[in-house]
Amino acid sequence: MEINTDIMNRVETDSKLIDDVVDKVVKKYTGSLEEYVDSVKTFLENGVDELTVTDLNNMSLRIASYLFFLSSNLEKVGIRQAVSEQVRNEKYNYEYSNNAKGTIADKQSFAQEQVKEETLVNIIFDKSYKILKMRYAATDKLVDVIKKIISARLSEQQLTRKVDM
Repeated sequence: MEINTDIMNRVETDSKLIDDVVDKVVKKYTGSLEEYVDSVKTFLENGVDELTVTDLNNMSLRIASYLFFLSSNLEKVGIRQAVSEQVRNEKYNYEYSNNAKGTIADKQSFAQEQVKEETLVNIIFDKSYKILKMRYAATDKLVDVIKKIISARLSEQQLTRKVDM
């Protein structure tokens, strides 16, 4: 079976446009957090010396504060997703009831055609919400990992003190 490359190219082009808009929405609501996590990643990839417990505590506190704001931003995007769905449904129902002619299938087809833009906006906010939700969960896990490292380091320091005594 051969795949029509024209269709694949169109899907890639259209998806890229939506990806770009989704990325802008996500960045708007995660900007500082994303930049900080990227800087931590770069810092760790450069083979840095071991971080101190103080460094790890500061990192944990900073990321937790970003999570605080991300949680409300997540809900804001959720509101936009719900409103965009409502706008789409209202227009679909209007077009179906007032402007579409013919059979039920004809009316559905006509109404679907009339709400393409509203559907795309809904997809953008839906995907943005899902990405933000995943970022929140991943960042929350990052804080948990940092806490475990802090706990292990403190236990290690206590053992070292006992051995030195």
